[in-house]
Amino acid sequence: MFDTNFMEKYGVSDKYHNLPKDIQDARLKLINRVIDTGCTISKEEAINICGDEKLYNILIEKEIITMSGNDVAFLYPVSAMETNHRVKLSDGREFCSMCAIDALGSYSLFHQDTEINSICSQTGDKIFVKIRDRQIVEHFPDDIHVVHVDLNKNKNWASTC
Repeated sequence: MFDTNFMEKYGVSDKYHNLPKDIQDARLKLINRVIDTGCTISKEEAINICGDEKLYNILIEKEIITMSGNDVAFLYPVSAMETNHRVKLSDGREFCSMCAIDALGSYSLFHQDTEINSICSQTGDKIFVKIRDRQIVEHFPDDIHVVHVDLNKNKNWASTC
């Protein structure tokens, strides 16, 4: 069972459930940096944002961040690289998500009404989902479905999106 206070503050994923506050704070600072700039983060800048190299290394070891070369590229649910999965928060910020499922998880992390514009990787069809007050209030197509796979078999989810 999830600690609801934790869910409200940081999102619902088990992967982030027991992280200490300093690691969570570093993660959220990096996420906000990616959203604000729309760019990957160099190792040096990521260390500076985290406050020290130890926190940065912990984020790498725990696979909280995923690298592309020497740059931070993925911080669930945010992608610093362009994808077909765009998320718009009610505060006006927009970002790419690693996949359509991760885009749905954005509401849990940011606690804001969310609009998702995505493209189905199988059919190429456009997908739209609007979440307001924890409910899907609008979606297209009408017969939209989510296929869920067992992610427990993958240690690093970002590399398998």
